[in-house]
Amino acid sequence: MKNFTFILLSLLVISCSALAQQGDFCNFYIRSGFDSECIITNYKPGDDPEPLYDEHQCMVACRGSYVTYSIVGLPSNATYDWAVSGADSYTTSPSNNTITVNWSESAGIGALVLSVYGPNDEFCEKQLCIDLIERPIAGIVSNPIETGYLSTGVQYIDVCDGQEIQFYDNSTSSSDSPIVGYYWKVGAET
Repeated sequence: MKNFTFILLSLLVISCSALAQQGDFCNFYIRSGFDSECIITNYKPGDDPEPLYDEHQCMVACRGSYVTYSIVGLPSNATYDWAVSGADSYTTSPSNNTITVNWSESAGIGALVLSVYGPNDEFCEKQLCIDLIERPIAGIVSNPIETGYLSTGVQYIDVCDGQEIQFYDNSTSSSDSPIVGYYWKVGAET
């Protein structure tokens, strides 16, 4: 009876260990980059890489935009395949575990499906739904107003050293796709 109990307990420990390893295998997620003016995300460069969405809700991207998604926490020795719907095209980069998607101008919804395979017959699938919305039109006005354009199309303002410049948002969007956030990048042309 002791041998039988020992064997049952050993099998239970082995089974629990295998189940725990399978659960650990799926501890990765998909994160979108901040490459598109239409990505709604809390991620900013330098932030810790954590899931920034509820995996049961859709993320948002603009129709016609290029968005890069990355796999964070991919298990070592794992291989994977992407499936994409709602896109005109996409390119994968296995060297850094990313996919760049060109979302369709005409689709209303898109999807990413990531299938990951482990060396010990592990399998895990993550699905991400993407709500494709109309692209907003970014607009900025300044005081003083812009005074010209460079040959590259960049606007410039002539100001004196120490002069204050005020910038105001003048962006527009459709009522179906209201602007919910802004990302300002201010720098100097040298």
